[in-house]
Amino acid sequence: MPGHYSSHPTTVTFAGSNIGYLTDYDVDAQAGQLYDSTNITSLVIGTGLSARVLRQVDCTSIEPPTISLRFWGPLGRTAYEVGMKGLIEFTSPGDYLTGEAILVSWKHAGRKGQWSTGEATFKLTGHLE
Repeated sequence: MPGHYSSHPTTVTFAGSNIGYLTDYDVDAQAGQLYDSTNITSLVIGTGLSARVLRQVDCTSIEPPTISLRFWGPLGRTAYEVGMKGLIEFTSPGDYLTGEAILVSWKHAGRKGQWSTGEATFKLTGHLE
Protein backbone atom coordinates (compact mmCIF):
# COMPACT_ATOMS: atom_id res chain seq x y z
CA MET A 1 0.00 0.00 0.00
CA PRO A 2 1.36 3.43 -0.80
CA GLY A 3 2.45 5.28 2.32
CA HIS A 4 2.56 2.13 4.45
CA TYR A 5 5.92 0.51 5.16
CA SER A 6 7.19 -2.52 7.01
CA SER A 7 9.76 -1.63 9.68
CA HIS A 8 11.54 -4.97 9.11
CA PRO A 9 14.51 -3.63 7.07
CA THR A 10 15.24 -0.82 9.60
CA THR A 11 18.93 -0.46 10.53
CA VAL A 12 20.59 1.69 13.18
CA THR A 13 24.25 2.30 13.94
CA PHE A 14 25.58 4.46 16.77
CA ALA A 15 29.24 5.40 17.29
CA GLY A 16 30.28 2.64 14.89
CA SER A 17 28.22 -0.14 16.54
CA ASN A 18 25.33 -1.78 14.72
CA ILE A 19 22.20 -2.12 16.83
CA GLY A 20 20.67 -5.36 15.64
CA TYR A 21 17.53 -7.35 16.35
CA LEU A 22 15.27 -4.27 16.55
CA THR A 23 11.75 -5.06 17.69
CA ASP A 24 10.33 -1.56 17.36
CA TYR A 25 11.23 2.12 17.30
CA ASP A 26 9.75 5.59 17.69
CA VAL A 27 11.02 8.77 16.02
CA ASP A 28 9.72 11.94 17.66
CA ALA A 29 10.21 15.27 15.86
CA GLN A 30 8.51 18.43 17.10
CA ALA A 31 8.30 22.11 16.28
CA GLY A 32 10.25 24.45 18.51
CA GLN A 33 9.15 27.89 19.64
CA LEU A 34 5.95 29.15 18.00
CA TYR A 35 5.13 32.84 17.62
CA ASP A 36 2.07 34.86 16.63
CA SER A 37 2.39 36.11 13.05
CA THR A 38 -1.10 37.61 12.73
CA ASN A 39 -0.98 40.78 10.62
CA ILE A 40 -3.12 43.22 8.65
CA THR A 41 -3.51 40.73 5.79
CA SER A 42 -4.75 37.90 8.05
CA LEU A 43 -8.07 36.29 7.17
CA VAL A 44 -11.18 37.93 8.64
CA ILE A 45 -14.08 35.55 9.29
CA GLY A 46 -17.62 36.90 9.56
CA THR A 47 -18.85 40.49 9.27
CA GLY A 48 -19.94 43.32 11.50
CA LEU A 49 -20.09 42.52 15.23
CA SER A 50 -19.38 38.84 14.43
CA ALA A 51 -16.12 39.60 12.59
CA ARG A 52 -12.98 38.01 13.97
CA VAL A 53 -9.43 37.59 12.73
CA LEU A 54 -7.99 34.12 12.23
CA ARG A 55 -4.82 34.05 14.32
CA GLN A 56 -1.72 32.96 12.42
CA VAL A 57 1.27 31.23 13.95
CA ASP A 58 4.70 30.37 12.63
CA CYS A 59 7.67 28.42 13.88
CA THR A 60 11.09 29.87 14.71
CA SER A 61 12.88 26.52 14.90
CA ILE A 62 12.42 22.77 15.09
CA GLU A 63 13.62 20.49 17.86
CA PRO A 64 16.21 17.85 16.97
CA PRO A 65 14.51 14.44 16.71
CA THR A 66 14.52 11.81 19.46
CA ILE A 67 14.89 8.15 18.47
CA SER A 68 13.72 5.45 20.91
CA LEU A 69 14.64 1.84 20.16
CA ARG A 70 13.63 -1.52 21.59
CA PHE A 71 15.61 -4.60 20.69
CA TRP A 72 16.65 -8.11 21.66
CA GLY A 73 20.06 -8.59 23.19
CA PRO A 74 22.52 -5.97 24.42
CA LEU A 75 23.02 -2.58 22.79
CA GLY A 76 26.74 -3.05 22.26
CA ARG A 77 27.28 -0.29 24.81
CA THR A 78 27.21 -0.26 28.59
CA ALA A 79 25.16 1.68 31.12
CA TYR A 80 28.26 3.77 31.85
CA GLU A 81 28.16 5.19 28.33
CA VAL A 82 24.91 7.10 28.87
CA GLY A 83 25.67 10.69 27.90
CA MET A 84 28.14 9.69 25.20
CA LYS A 85 27.97 11.46 21.83
CA GLY A 86 28.41 9.70 18.52
CA LEU A 87 27.23 9.53 14.95
CA ILE A 88 23.84 7.85 14.60
CA GLU A 89 22.49 6.57 11.31
CA PHE A 90 18.85 5.50 11.28
CA THR A 91 17.53 3.99 8.04
CA SER A 92 13.98 2.75 7.65
CA PRO A 93 11.63 2.62 4.68
CA GLY A 94 10.25 6.13 4.38
CA ASP A 95 12.60 7.60 7.03
CA TYR A 96 16.32 8.43 7.21
CA LEU A 97 18.15 10.40 9.91
CA THR A 98 21.85 10.83 10.45
CA GLY A 99 23.89 13.16 12.62
CA GLU A 100 25.48 13.58 16.02
CA ALA A 101 23.37 12.13 18.84
CA ILE A 102 23.57 11.67 22.59
CA LEU A 103 22.69 8.35 24.23
CA VAL A 104 20.25 9.73 26.83
CA SER A 105 18.89 6.50 28.31
CA TRP A 106 19.83 2.82 28.31
CA LYS A 107 18.08 -0.23 29.71
CA HIS A 108 18.95 -3.93 29.41
CA ALA A 109 16.87 -6.65 31.07
CA GLY A 110 16.86 -10.44 31.06
CA ARG A 111 14.64 -13.25 32.24
CA LYS A 112 15.63 -16.84 32.81
CA GLY A 113 15.00 -18.91 29.68
CA GLN A 114 14.28 -15.87 27.50
CA TRP A 115 16.27 -13.54 25.27
CA SER A 116 17.41 -10.37 26.95
CA THR A 117 15.74 -7.15 25.82
CA GLY A 118 16.97 -3.61 25.69
CA GLU A 119 15.80 -0.06 25.25
CA ALA A 120 17.81 2.99 24.26
CA THR A 121 16.89 6.60 23.57
CA PHE A 122 19.00 8.96 21.48
CA LYS A 123 18.58 12.73 21.11
CA LEU A 124 20.08 14.25 18.00
CA THR A 125 22.13 17.33 18.86
CA GLY A 126 21.14 19.36 15.82
CA HIS A 127 24.56 18.88 14.19
CA LEU A 128 23.33 16.99 11.13
CA GLU A 129 25.54 15.38 8.51
